[in-house]
Amino acid sequence: MADIRGFYRDRTVLLTGVTGFLGKGVASKILRDLSGVRRLYVLIRSHRQPDGSSVSVDERLEKEFFATSVFDRFRESEPDGYAAIRAKTEAVSGDILEPRLGIEAAVYGQLKAEVDLVINSAATVDFDAALDISLELNTLGPQRVLEFVHDCRQGAVLVQVSTAYVNGRRSGSIPETPLPMDRTIAQLMQAEPPSRPFDPEEEVVACRACCHRIYEQAEGEALQVEFRRQVLDQNGGR
Repeated sequence: MADIRGFYRDRTVLLTGVTGFLGKGVASKILRDLSGVRRLYVLIRSHRQPDGSSVSVDERLEKEFFATSVFDRFRESEPDGYAAIRAKTEAVSGDILEPRLGIEAAVYGQLKAEVDLVINSAATVDFDAALDISLELNTLGPQRVLEFVHDCRQGAVLVQVSTAYVNGRRSGSIPETPLPMDRTIAQLMQAEPPSRPFDPEEEVVACRACCHRIYEQAEGEALQVEFRRQVLDQNGGR
């Protein structure tokens, strides 16, 4: 633990996904047990309410992170310590779905000059999520985060939190080693090498083309008629 604390001492960290279950745990662990960090930036999207009003990233940080039960005991037992970690935590308005993470140019420049470590835990683990949403969040989102890390000062580190069941089809002891870029998990499980290597870039293009075809079909007259019929059936023909 001493080595971990030493690594984080005086480091500036950027964390995504802080309003999610795992992100909350990571952020609270950093702030409480690695209190030597210089600053913790958390990337948060502004949120629009059903009535059209906007919730700022600072409000979201307060309500969806600091006001949750994860800090209840710490707030009560160590109020000064809680105030200290609250002061070194700063919300940054952004979105991993956007180019340059949706961060304003001036703030982007400040972050790339300060950040030493980026932890990306923003993702969807919804098995029924639309393909285009999953692609943007779980594949292209981390790529944009990596581009930000490359823009940061020399020596900046990226920690990518994998989505659920990355090795769900494999059994036994699975070492934490980099996976080959030209093979899928299914291909790794095969005794013989694949006849054609896996190309992630081609896969992204194919997924996008599939989504485009689905949207085109959904907007076609035949399916629009069927959609209207189903709505009428659900409303009793009214």
